Amino acid sequence: MGSSKVKAVEITEQVGLPKLVSYDISNIPPVSLYSESPADMAELSHFLKDYLFSPKFTTTNVVVSIPESRVFTKIVEIPDLSGKELSESIKWEAQQYFPDSIDDLSIHYQTLPRSEADKDTIKNKKEVLLVAVSKSMIAKYADLFEQIGVNICGMEPESMSVCRAVQNVGNVPVSLAINIGSDSSDIVIIENDVIRFTRTVSTGTSALFRAISQGIDLDEKKAESYLASYGLDPSKLEGKIAKAVSPVFDIVLSEVKRSIAFFESRKGGEKVGRIVLCGGGAIIPGSLSYITEQIGIEAEMANPWRHLDMGNFLPKKDDLDILGPLFVTAVGLALKSA
Repeated sequence: MGSSKVKAVEITEQVGLPKLVSYDISNIPPVSLYSESPADMAELSHFLKDYLFSPKFTTTNVVVSIPESRVFTKIVEIPDLSGKELSESIKWEAQQYFPDSIDDLSIHYQTLPRSEADKDTIKNKKEVLLVAVSKSMIAKYADLFEQIGVNICGMEPESMSVCRAVQNVGNVPVSLAINIGSDSSDIVIIENDVIRFTRTVSTGTSALFRAISQGIDLDEKKAESYLASYGLDPSKLEGKIAKAVSPVFDIVLSEVKRSIAFFESRKGGEKVGRIVLCGGGAIIPGSLSYITEQIGIEAEMANPWRHLDMGNFLPKKDDLDILGPLFVTAVGLALKSA
């Protein structure tokens, strides 16, 4: 669930690739999941119940994403411990890095396999992915979906779903995913299908709409249409839209450059070899060529459908390829349960 849209993908297990059963993107009521208003929660609950029990879907088993901006994520190096000693070390690290009291957080960790670059440089240590979410937020999600009457099979940060859906291909061991949402953008560096770095930037498509609205004096609704039509393409509308949005888009790319520099400085010879664009911001005209030019690494649109048997949806493949970046998180969530 984003701030304005809900995206859902249903799959079923079979021999070989999971089969795509249905997919959907719909507007959601203009209320926040984080609202304290009972009326807002009732409106959201009513909408989700009608949505999930509609003819669009055949299952009540759901996996839900938690926005990266609401999650504390940190990759840390700790001594190569196990058992109780490892748990105590994790607790100590969490106290150092997370701003909230650890008593208020649900903390999970995953020991990461050593990368090729680390095998000779890091001895007697291991990398651990720490993930912490407010216990009250988890309870709010659980209460909402339990009231609706669906079975929650899992909850996870968006970065994990993105990692699962974009997975590296061919001979490119390290990829960087840029997931551009409405209010923020997530940067995820993935090495051999393992998350090695995450960062959230508080700039998304809403900021691009405002830049157009202020730059050429349009209301935000028209600005949204202009971004979708002209985007970062300097050859369209005399480059006026590209000129308006590029300084804001560059805020995200500046963080991408910093993220790449930080990762590569810690990983010896490892280099980011692929940029994958996800989310609503991925379908901005001219974005791929602009990113490639600014970063110096080839950028491509995410194609999460390659992990699924498209079956009856093959005739719609061209349309689905265009929509693919919008469904990265939803496909990644569905694959978690496969």
